[in-house]
Amino acid sequence: MLKVLIIDDEVWMRRGIRSMLESTIYEISDIQEAGNADEALQKIQKSEFDILFVDIRMPGLDGLSFIEAATTLLPMAGFIIVSGYNDFEYAKRAIHLHVVDYLLKPVVKKDLLDAFHKAVRERKQDFVQPNDADQTLMVNAMKEKLVVDLIEGRNDVTRNLSRSLQTDLEKCRFACVSFRVQNSESIMNGKGISEITLIYYIMSNFMSDLFGDVLQGIVFQHQGVLHAILYNNNLQEDVMATQINDYVERVLQWVKRLKFFHVRCSISSIHEQPTGLGLCYQEAMHALTYSIFMPNALQTVYQSSMEQEGHVGYSLELEKDLYNQVVLSSLSGITETISQMMEKAFATVRTSKSLRQLLDMCWLLGERWLIEAAEHTPLPISYRDFQTNPMKYDDLEHMRRELVKHFYTVSLAINKKTNTDGKNAVSEMIEYIQNHYNENLSLTQLAAQLHMNAAYLSDLFKEITGVGFVTYVTSIRMNKACDYLKHREIKINQIAALVGFEDERYFSTVFKKTFGMTPREYRNQ
Repeated sequence: MLKVLIIDDEVWMRRGIRSMLESTIYEISDIQEAGNADEALQKIQKSEFDILFVDIRMPGLDGLSFIEAATTLLPMAGFIIVSGYNDFEYAKRAIHLHVVDYLLKPVVKKDLLDAFHKAVRERKQDFVQPNDADQTLMVNAMKEKLVVDLIEGRNDVTRNLSRSLQTDLEKCRFACVSFRVQNSESIMNGKGISEITLIYYIMSNFMSDLFGDVLQGIVFQHQGVLHAILYNNNLQEDVMATQINDYVERVLQWVKRLKFFHVRCSISSIHEQPTGLGLCYQEAMHALTYSIFMPNALQTVYQSSMEQEGHVGYSLELEKDLYNQVVLSSLSGITETISQMMEKAFATVRTSKSLRQLLDMCWLLGERWLIEAAEHTPLPISYRDFQTNPMKYDDLEHMRRELVKHFYTVSLAINKKTNTDGKNAVSEMIEYIQNHYNENLSLTQLAAQLHMNAAYLSDLFKEITGVGFVTYVTSIRMNKACDYLKHREIKINQIAALVGFEDERYFSTVFKKTFGMTPREYRNQ
């Protein structure tokens, strides 16, 4: 018999969750309610609960802070967040707290019951076999490695994979669906690759939960993309195709409800036998690459025409024009010429191969021009950071912006304008930092705004200012903090927020490291 606690400051929400739980397959002995976190803490000190539904924003202590406190009293309990806020920072913190699920209001009954049932199952597993979770992770990691080995051509792992999946791969049908996070440019500029990795982590958990007796699968990351190899040894091909479409639709609907990120996906054909598994993967990757040409399409189904032979359209006149614009360091001229080159390239051939051809040619051009200029000037070799993998781009517009940035950085080196332009860029950075020191500052984001390579700009900033970017930002924040500390009416936690720190303890640590005393000691001296 289960005991449930619902914590939400809205009475109608608590009543709604209570009503939905009446349809659960599990027996509940008691459902209690709390209007805020303090009231809930009092209840869990008097009684033990199995599953807790928690709102995030409530008067007083917020929901995530409550969970941190409650886990010490209820180490075996399952926590489900029900919130009207889709801020990804909340989701990240919830993952670190091992929250079972994160539901957005208005809550769909099916989603709530699915989350509740999942919490019950996980609680039983933790109670009966505390090491099962670790063992499952190890088994899944082994399966993922075997799948990657097979798609990369190692056919000798077939027997081990069959044993791991407990099925005869020779009798199986396979398909692959692949997902790529969209808006990767803004995510990378804002929070870095770890944010995308975390999104894939959340997605893989959900996608794995959808597998069952009818459609089985393995979810894994490879080449910066999240894949699901789907398989079955009993279904007819048409029935399996229907199951695959249903699976993809459920994933896309789930992503749509979450709202804080977007994806595009591809679906392979259905193939048989172990060799078919590799073909599925290749087809899904070709289709996902081809989807760059269709930015508004949520899913792309593989077609053989996506791999047709042919070469991109190319013009030596445009190449000469681009070189002239690079020599002139004309950002507008480079932008216009790149747009013309892309239009010419894809006028007749639009395939995944043509995308790579154009990127390879642009990489070679940049390398050639930099090498030719090397005897005259030391170079910030930016072309090594240039991505020739089409999968790294959201769409053609994203690719165009990166090509412009690439050739503009090359132009700075070729024209020996690095020092002048670099000093201007650093001056702009310093002015921006002084005006925005209380915001989340990122060198990658500033480099993108200045159309410069981040690594090169970092070295240039240190060369001109004498300190690194992070050290400089910290010094500005600490000096501003000293000014604020002179005003005793401003609390220290408020000062921390005013100078860009979310955590008061971390602010105090940095302050003491900088000045040899805590903010409070500084204020009282």
